[in-house]
Amino acid sequence: MGLRGVEEPGLTKTGALVPITNHGIPTMSMAYLLPPSKANGVSEDDFEPTNEDTPVVWRGLMVQKAVQQLLFQTDWSASEGGKNAGPGLDVLVVDLPPGTGDIPLTVGQLVDVDSTIIVTTPDILSLSDVRRGVAMFRKLEMPITGLVVNNSYFICENEDCGTKHHLYGHDITSSDGAFSKGVRAMGLGGSKILAELPLVVDVGKGSERGVPYALSGEAKGGGAGQVWKDAMNSVAERVWGEIVRSNEKDI
Repeated sequence: MGLRGVEEPGLTKTGALVPITNHGIPTMSMAYLLPPSKANGVSEDDFEPTNEDTPVVWRGLMVQKAVQQLLFQTDWSASEGGKNAGPGLDVLVVDLPPGTGDIPLTVGQLVDVDSTIIVTTPDILSLSDVRRGVAMFRKLEMPITGLVVNNSYFICENEDCGTKHHLYGHDITSSDGAFSKGVRAMGLGGSKILAELPLVVDVGKGSERGVPYALSGEAKGGGAGQVWKDAMNSVAERVWGEIVRSNEKDI
């Protein structure tokens, strides 16, 4: 998002956190609230203060309090400077760490979730983390929209090639593979597989520049880049559909 090294968020008159916005998207992160790390064992002349190396050594209650602050003490209708900028959010996207730790558990207990997207790479080790997370979400009765398989394959774009290469050795479309069987065992096979994202070099380059690939314009020459963008558009449509249906039930 191009927000590395940003200053600590401002506050409204009521003491709520003001989101930090870039690319027209308001954001809030625990990283914005961390102090810069100290130059332990490093010459101060060679050290630039940053919070990127600051460890978060917090126990469960501290983590829960931080999550509550981000969720309920952020004024999403405010802009930088604390001035009202409009009606607030259409959708709140929460990027959760893998597994079943305090953060996803706290979010699941405190927020009415309309849609959950499970993201994994196509390997058995990642799937083991995903399996525990899926079990926790179901125990908390959080709706699971489906699975996104990241870096599912690489498309050779050399002349006269165009071949798919499954870098992790698992073709998710193969019903006999161990990965596919694991996905089906979780109830996330078939239409629950929302997208298989190819490995696209410009996705990583865009992240390093702070520009999301989805906002980078048309993919050069189509190919894997266009496949990636089309897949993500499809995921967004599925998620929005889940949100609309969930809100209709509440009316």
